[in-house]
Amino acid sequence: MELNRYSFVRTVKDYIYSNEHNIENKRVLTKLSAKIETLEDYNSSLTCIRNIKELVPEEDYRALFYMICNACVNNDVISINSELVRLYPIKERNENIKLFKEEQHKLQRLELVEMVAKSSLFGEYTVLELTDKAKHLYFEEDAEFYIMKADNKDFISASVIKEKRLFFSNKESEQLSMVCEALSESNYKSLVDKLEAKGLPRGIAVLLYGAPGTGKTESVMQWARKTGRDIIHVDISASKSMWYGESEKIVKDIFNRYRKACKRSKVKPILLFNEADAIFSKRRDISGGNSVDQTENTIQNIILEEMEKLDGILIATTNLADNLDKAFERRFLFKIQFGKPSADVKCNIWLDKMPALNQDEAMKLASLYDFSGGEIDNVVRKSTMMEILDDRVPSFESILRLCSEEKIRQSYRKIGFGRQ
Repeated sequence: MELNRYSFVRTVKDYIYSNEHNIENKRVLTKLSAKIETLEDYNSSLTCIRNIKELVPEEDYRALFYMICNACVNNDVISINSELVRLYPIKERNENIKLFKEEQHKLQRLELVEMVAKSSLFGEYTVLELTDKAKHLYFEEDAEFYIMKADNKDFISASVIKEKRLFFSNKESEQLSMVCEALSESNYKSLVDKLEAKGLPRGIAVLLYGAPGTGKTESVMQWARKTGRDIIHVDISASKSMWYGESEKIVKDIFNRYRKACKRSKVKPILLFNEADAIFSKRRDISGGNSVDQTENTIQNIILEEMEKLDGILIATTNLADNLDKAFERRFLFKIQFGKPSADVKCNIWLDKMPALNQDEAMKLASLYDFSGGEIDNVVRKSTMMEILDDRVPSFESILRLCSEEKIRQSYRKIGFGRQ
């Protein structure tokens, strides 16, 4: 009786779990090969079977692939240690585990299977999962049922980012332009190839640091828009959990999801950590045995290790660079400081945001108020609200009043002498 794609992989799994497949028998792999060939011949009408046979000549590799397909259907896991025990005698099992750990197994090189780290109450273990490519190959029109969609709340498509003009000092502009050019696809590929040829890490990590509202996050958005790179935005608050051990799992999952996104995308997306000092902070003294401190240090060690083997683009922003651990510093290829804008830069921002201002008015606002770009944005938004409510463009005096209300604590220069 012919099987469908689901009953086929279930039949393969049942055979491998049965007494008929005895790994103590010296001819176990020969019998396995014959069984797989027989099953495939009986079900040669299935396109998915023909496709996998063409790609993977080795019957034992196909058997393992079918087992992983069955696990995918049943939302199960194939543990690299425990499940391979059922499939292979000890020598072949160790050879396969070694190939997987070195990422040289044929199923990995064909981008059909990947190793993924999982956590449980009993510790960490490694499982084998199908790639999206493999799901399309085997499940065909049903593949979408088994492909995890990117979580919209942390995914920003490059196509929806609106163009925004940003103004910086000459030094900042040069540094930002250099990174933007490095992230263009042709330059990025050349850079990665040259780094790899020199035995250097392939990952591109960028640190943007400086005062709030100076354009750090918006710079990343504009890089993404110009280079066509989607952004995977990490919610720092969600990466810390009240459950002991859960935070480490969440942080590992961030990088696992990023790797999967890289494989799905034509160009590498950007992994963005906003306010990164919250988890990139200085490591703590754990001599006192504080479990929270131990968890914080474990998280930082995970991130340091992931940055070392990064194959993609990681960008971190922070207002508190002094809080970053020194171990992170050398792992950032580019480090760009954002200073408070000069009067000339602020004047250009005012003119760009409020075209109704003349040059003198814009320069007066720039000189009077020590605003960041974000604070100027706030004034512009309130001015826009006034224009809608009053049905007329606000006067310059109204804009001055809005500026005076922007900061909770305004600083005034005292004239003359006074007691200190």
